[in-house]
Amino acid sequence: GRMKFPHAYKKFKEDCKGKFMHLCDETDDEIKEKMFEKLIVPYLEAEESIGKQYWRDQAISKHKLLESKKTMKKKTNTRWIIGLLMFLGITINYMDRVNISHAIIIIAKEMHLTAIQQGIILSSFSWGYVFFMLIGGWLVDKWGPRVTHTIAAIAWSLFTAMGAVTHGFFPFLSSRILLGAGEAPIFPGNAHVVRDWFPLHERGKATAVFDVGSYVGAAFAAPLVIWMILSFGWRSSFIAFCGIGILWAIVW
Repeated sequence: GRMKFPHAYKKFKEDCKGKFMHLCDETDDEIKEKMFEKLIVPYLEAEESIGKQYWRDQAISKHKLLESKKTMKKKTNTRWIIGLLMFLGITINYMDRVNISHAIIIIAKEMHLTAIQQGIILSSFSWGYVFFMLIGGWLVDKWGPRVTHTIAAIAWSLFTAMGAVTHGFFPFLSSRILLGAGEAPIFPGNAHVVRDWFPLHERGKATAVFDVGSYVGAAFAAPLVIWMILSFGWRSSFIAFCGIGILWAIVW
């Protein structure tokens, strides 16, 4: 013990001449060494073991921290790509929902819709959207935004195309309600993505990035839909937006 802890043994001998004089002042060095082995060494070894464990724990914690920084770096390299995909998803989402506004006059003439029926069709999207919003949020929590967004994008794209192949008030009305239901999970899902991929100090910017897609989609849809209606007919815009939505779902 005195070879392993020489400084402690020296301190023990000094204490024998001081505060422990009544215990070991008259004992020889061999007895002092045995006393040191039995009384002091176990505590020193325990202290040394605790110290080693402490530094071992510190090394492990440092390693985990470095690994976590590497992982965060990987996320950092891709999070804005995901943000761009969310932006494009919202843009397509709004293009699908507002194209009816630019085509309703021609659709009304073709399907012989009254003013009341036109108003019902224009508002019907919101019925499905509002009703399925909570369900969409529940699905995002259950399946995650990757699966939910993919299914939702395919669904709303097909329902958009459904509007292009329908004839009459009630079939077209059904396609608009279903379109609203299909688009409902997109905002809850994007909020989930922002929470998972972006640090706290960037979540405001990430939310702004995907939310601005709603205005871009509404603005971009107007000239595109009008051009397609004049060039190929109103049904072509619905079919084209269906294809764009499915392509986004595949990339997502």
